[in-house]
Amino acid sequence: MLRNLGYDVVTRRRRLEALETFREAPQRFDLVITDYNMPHMPDDVFARALRGIRPDVPVRLCTGSSMMTHDKSHALGFDACLRKPFGLHNLSLAIQEALAQRALQKPCGMWHTGPLVALFLIGVLRLVAS
Repeated sequence: MLRNLGYDVVTRRRRLEALETFREAPQRFDLVITDYNMPHMPDDVFARALRGIRPDVPVRLCTGSSMMTHDKSHALGFDACLRKPFGLHNLSLAIQEALAQRALQKPCGMWHTGPLVALFLIGVLRLVAS
């Protein structure tokens, strides 16, 4: 699905692996998207760990759970919630929205000039715009 948006995709299946990938080069990533309720690390712990490494990184939560609301996702440390199932169009919009919000928060002269790189966790997927 993400390849259709023009990204190269690399997966990791565990949040610990995702966190290590992010920790190795946090400035490389423009966005993190993770699935809800993944094993081995609670949602809020993962979000706090990412923010501890780099507070400005946009972090989105994907969920099919009707129990998860935008308010609850914010309380867990996520910027927004993307409801599953979602199609290519909705995923593309979520990525564009996250990057637009981040660009608004950057001081003048701090615009990202390289390719989009995102850490996508339903596993970890690294997205690089082609």
